[in-house]
Amino acid sequence: MSLIFNVSYQWPAPFKLYTIDIRNCSIGPSFPAWLQSQTELLTATLSNTNISDSIPEELFLKSCVQIEYLDLSYNRIHGRLPLQMTCPSLYHIDLSHNRFAGPFPLLSANLSLLNFESSLFSGLIPSQFGQLMPELRELYLSENQLNGTIPASMCNMTNLAILTLRTNQFYGEFPEAWSLWSNILVIDVGYNNLSGHIPISMGVPSSRAILKLNNNNFGGTFPSLIFENCTNLKSVDLGSNKFIGDLPSMMSQNCSSCGYDPTFSGGIYPNTCAVFPCFMS
Repeated sequence: MSLIFNVSYQWPAPFKLYTIDIRNCSIGPSFPAWLQSQTELLTATLSNTNISDSIPEELFLKSCVQIEYLDLSYNRIHGRLPLQMTCPSLYHIDLSHNRFAGPFPLLSANLSLLNFESSLFSGLIPSQFGQLMPELRELYLSENQLNGTIPASMCNMTNLAILTLRTNQFYGEFPEAWSLWSNILVIDVGYNNLSGHIPISMGVPSSRAILKLNNNNFGGTFPSLIFENCTNLKSVDLGSNKFIGDLPSMMSQNCSSCGYDPTFSGGIYPNTCAVFPCFMS
């Protein structure tokens, strides 16, 4: 059975909702008036709803004060977000797979999940990012046009479990204070222009399961402590970098047990095809 909710664009809704959850239905291409009139929303999900509009300013002004959960993913929403969104209760925001552009906005200090993947955000991540969002656990910024260095303040986010910055234009060295990320599970910074050595502090014991540093300009020897201490490490991708020296013996042994036979060329890591699925016991 299908539910048809067929109203005109200007239909004045006779209700005030606390929750909206609409997925895989077409309500676009514009934000309808009945939605813009909702001033008491706590959670709003409009995922894959064929919206190709910009977010009405009225919607932000009326709903952002109390909204806690916002998911507008998989639409074609465009335009810029306010540089400072006044959403003090917001803990989850997913705007991924849209066409948002402009600089990176600052959000709620209570935010736990931020997903801006596959959009057109550009410019720098604010240097004070870590201090402004200390509760963040999941940060997805892959496939944008962000640049500059990765702010050192990110290391202040001690609850961070997932960090994906893949396919941007970041450069410079990765922050040194890896050891503060004791809860980290996923680090993916592939396809950027990062350089320098991998900090030894990265080898501090942690719950890290996935590490992707591929397609950058990292150099030097790779710290063997990473493979000795990260007992939950499941997948490592170091391909297309400038590491030198021998592959750490523990990594070589575990890669061999997974059916991967690393070959060496003049003592340099096989960085042209180096994808190492390392299952540690």
